[in-house]
Amino acid sequence: MIIERKPGYTNKMMVEQLQRLERVLSQTKKVKKGRGKKARFIDVPKYPDSKKELDKIKKSIDYYLNQNKNE
Repeated sequence: MIIERKPGYTNKMMVEQLQRLERVLSQTKKVKKGRGKKARFIDVPKYPDSKKELDKIKKSIDYYLNQNKNE
């Protein structure tokens, strides 16, 4: 399943929009794990429930890139 094209958007514009959305949803934040000298910072996704949406966005990017090449 892909994300439908917005009215008035070309394939190139749709790819750019989806790449922006992918950058936002795949951001991480540093979280301190542990205490004292042994404390470590790990990267945790800002939006942990967005795995399905990220997969959908990646499939959509591939689809619109292929559509753009075929034009």
